[in-house]
Amino acid sequence: MTSKRFLALAGSAGMFILPASAFAQSAGVSESIGQTSQSQGARIPRKVTRERRLDVNLGVVATYDTNVARANKSVASASGLTPEDFYFAPVAAVDISLPFGRSDAYLNGSASYLSHVRNTRLDGEQISLAGGVSTSLARCTAGVDGDVGRSRTNIANLQALGAGIRNFETTYSIGASASCGGVVGLQPFGQFYYTQGRNSNPIRAVSDYNTYTYGAGISYIQPSIGEIGIIGSIEDTRYPERGGAGATLGLKSFPTRSIGAYYTRDVTRFFKATVRLNYTAVDTITNNGFKGLTGEASLRIAPSERVSFQLSAFRATRPNLAYNVDYTLGTGVTFDTQVAVTPRISLNGRYEYTHSRNYISSPLVINPLLNNDTHDVSGEASYKLGVRFALSLGMGYSTRSANSTLYEYNAFRTYLALRSAF
Repeated sequence: MTSKRFLALAGSAGMFILPASAFAQSAGVSESIGQTSQSQGARIPRKVTRERRLDVNLGVVATYDTNVARANKSVASASGLTPEDFYFAPVAAVDISLPFGRSDAYLNGSASYLSHVRNTRLDGEQISLAGGVSTSLARCTAGVDGDVGRSRTNIANLQALGAGIRNFETTYSIGASASCGGVVGLQPFGQFYYTQGRNSNPIRAVSDYNTYTYGAGISYIQPSIGEIGIIGSIEDTRYPERGGAGATLGLKSFPTRSIGAYYTRDVTRFFKATVRLNYTAVDTITNNGFKGLTGEASLRIAPSERVSFQLSAFRATRPNLAYNVDYTLGTGVTFDTQVAVTPRISLNGRYEYTHSRNYISSPLVINPLLNNDTHDVSGEASYKLGVRFALSLGMGYSTRSANSTLYEYNAFRTYLALRSAF
């Protein structure tokens, strides 16, 4: 088969905006550690785009999981859960970019609802969506954007709060940004974001937080080399429910300051790269502050139309919705690969590693979760049933080690996914 014919048949695969592995992952058990973002402080400025996309994926995922509780056997038993279970999830994923005039609007992300056969107490929604609007006025660009995330807290992460407890973690963020300058040359920018983290269970309300982020910087843009910038931010995090009796459960507030530089390069759809390095300081009234390097990096390479690789990494501090945590230092690495074996058959693989260190000042918590390492590996095969439909079969394995066996677990899963693209 010629390359031209391969592209003609496989081109409709571009309608599937998520690799099947990512589509199924959006309908899987969340590995949430309370960290809601992989960026430290201010965000790299977003540019108005003229690219038009209107991609919608709908489907259903059926999964068998050996440990839906994401907890060891003793914790699962004490919580009244059966580790092995089947669950089903309808999934919707969108990737929309609509330019109009000198402006554009975008929306991307996914939403699903997990329904379990045995452990119906674990049923619930998982949402990860981001969107916004930007416009160009003369030599300046202004935008408003936001995001929302929601998932159920895993049983082990609920700590010693009693059997039968259920909790959902929800984060909202909204902000505005502005930059001025030409297509080539220097562009100063500024931004403000408000982030809110909330627990659904009143017992965990003492960990609800509000964060105010003030950011500014300057970038130099040259199409032949990419974009280079200096960026700084101040984050003010407050736990509004930690006054009075709640004060013994952790810090009431703390500031985070960060200064760094970044480089981004977007040549074609075959090569995209971003790297950012910061010096970050978390100031606390206790002795559990942090001073050190944070950052993020991503690299996507597609040496041909049939093969693509993506590597991403991050290190960042964030407030945490866990019961007694002041903040978390998270570090992670993810590697994805996708290979189109034929116009109809594709193979996907993914490995993800996350390390988190929780900083705790409360003296009241017994056997807290201080450090944990999570590994997740998965692979799958997908078959296109036609222009708009695809069937995927996959499996994955997750394991977590921690400072206490109370928080450790292993889990194997296998799933079947059917999805359609519009």
